[in-house]
Amino acid sequence: MPTVSIVLPTYNGSQYIRESLDSIIKQTCTDWELLIVDDCSSDHTLEIAREYASRDARITVIHNEVNRKLPSALNIGFAHAKGKYLTWTSDDNRYLPEALSVMAEYLDNSDAPMGCAGEHAMDAAGNVRPEIIRIYKDE
Repeated sequence: MPTVSIVLPTYNGSQYIRESLDSIIKQTCTDWELLIVDDCSSDHTLEIAREYASRDARITVIHNEVNRKLPSALNIGFAHAKGKYLTWTSDDNRYLPEALSVMAEYLDNSDAPMGCAGEHAMDAAGNVRPEIIRIYKDE
């Protein structure tokens, strides 16, 4: 059983999905599985997802024959998840390298039923927009 199951629902996400997938592959925590749920994309998203899955056995691609929308795509992914901890990301999100390690360590050492993380918003050029940094606190 992997420590972390990551569900990545996607629909026509070919523009940024490689960056998202690369950020998962580069995690310092390597005990994860990734379930990419392609929600009937009409661009190259499915090809890209299958390319990554062919190179990394921790990646599984699930292809919806019809567009089921985000909530259903997430539920489909989580139904296949085998990890101790569950999380999800988007095709236009990038994890910092220690994101999974930090989240798993927090949950391992806490009575909390869940955790959440802050985020840094970026513009199309990949520059962090400091005015949109969200930091979550215990409360």
